[in-house]
Amino acid sequence: MASAPASGPRSTGATAPGGRSRTTTTSSSSSPWPRGSRSSPTSSTTPSSRLEGENRRLQDEIERLSGEFTKLKLVEAPEPAASHLLFVPTPSRYLLVERDGSPPPEGSPLELDEGRFLVVKVGRSPFPDELRDCAFLLPLA
Repeated sequence: MASAPASGPRSTGATAPGGRSRTTTTSSSSSPWPRGSRSSPTSSTTPSSRLEGENRRLQDEIERLSGEFTKLKLVEAPEPAASHLLFVPTPSRYLLVERDGSPPPEGSPLELDEGRFLVVKVGRSPFPDELRDCAFLLPLA
């Protein structure tokens, strides 16, 4: 009486060139895809239905992001400063000089009554409630 073939991997022994033995394992399934693989060619969904589903998902994402975009408020650029401060070191003391307009950019030289200076930093004023920008200077020799 012949027995039914086993379902599962089978091992076969063979002799490789040079007299070495070789074992080959084969699966009872002829599919190159692992069981339960989503990308299996025998999957119930067709490529076009997968693409349609992805297209619907992306359209929903676009609608969601468009809704968030309309909720955003337009932020206007701040107006140029009406005035700024200069922190000026002198041999006897520090001076805080008020000037009109925006502060000079870092690295720019300045000519003042007290001498020639270089802007090394533009930042907050050294006074707590002062909101204007302050340019900190170093003397040039």
